[in-house]
Amino acid sequence: LIMKNKTICIFGPNIREGGGKVLFIHFIKHFIEKHPNKKIKIFCNKEILKELLILKVDADYIEINNFLTHIFYLFKKIDNCLYFGNLPPIRKGENTYLYFHNIFLTNIVTSEFNLKRRIQFSVIKFYIKVFKKNITTIFCQSDLVKNSFKNTFNTNNVKVLPFYKCFPKSHTNNKIYDFCYVSNAEPHKNHILLLEALKILASKNIFPSIVFTVEKDKIYNQREKFRKTLIKQIKYYKDKYSLKITNLGKVNIDTVQRIYRESKCIIFPSKNESFGLPLLEAQEMDIDILPIDLPYVREVINPEVTFKDDKKDCAFKMNNYIKNYHYENNRNFVVLKRNKINELINYLLN
Repeated sequence: LIMKNKTICIFGPNIREGGGKVLFIHFIKHFIEKHPNKKIKIFCNKEILKELLILKVDADYIEINNFLTHIFYLFKKIDNCLYFGNLPPIRKGENTYLYFHNIFLTNIVTSEFNLKRRIQFSVIKFYIKVFKKNITTIFCQSDLVKNSFKNTFNTNNVKVLPFYKCFPKSHTNNKIYDFCYVSNAEPHKNHILLLEALKILASKNIFPSIVFTVEKDKIYNQREKFRKTLIKQIKYYKDKYSLKITNLGKVNIDTVQRIYRESKCIIFPSKNESFGLPLLEAQEMDIDILPIDLPYVREVINPEVTFKDDKKDCAFKMNNYIKNYHYENNRNFVVLKRNKINELINYLLN
């Protein structure tokens, strides 16, 4: 039976950007829309709080903006809580769940990250190993993540319950860009592969248009050096080879939808993903997908065409797509993962 008066807690003060932020906000909004009379308490940072207030999300809020306050609340006994930021509580509560969505916190190779980031991953992994006992059930987005988590943390208490935001249907042939890549500045996002592929195409006098969303403003110190380097690389390739690159910088979810509507195809070269949200966000949009050929892709969709982690193959597949594109015959993939957001909510309610 559902307990009518209990407060449902959503804990995510370390959620700040990217796919985690999209999922966090979507889960909260969906929960409130489906259960408007339920009491809900949200633990988040000031940036997320600001967005939720703009969206008029009616809930109780606990604002957490620093490490010590975060630790303080991890020590508190919080019942009926979904810990959304990969970290279990230090003190066990009743009916506590963990949504794990960072594949880099398992035993995956992280050599592309700097030493400081790798040490950070190691510390967090040790923390999870110690305190995973305080979680009733662990949820993740794919079998790939589930198996990696089980092997890393030696536990079988993991269930696959993927969820994602379904964008509204859009049928328009008003396309501005040939390709889009909605992604932030992280080494594994593999932007350089696209730049090299575009360089190859430019040498053949082929200039497809592409839009990036690499943040132009400082975000986090831990990846500031890489972000600056990537921004310089994009400008260098664009200027030297006359590439048709548009970088919109950091964008909100409404702009992401607009980018999809205005693009023929999502190109997705990322080397590692816990889920790869854009692969599923495109399902309701009139847009194709051209992804890299890696296992995480085939966890969520069955693509008609993929490319290897190779600049020549990427360039070849991009050129083939442009030559064979027909608006009437788009959408070249099959979705394999069903949206289970309501099943996840039911765990919290029961």
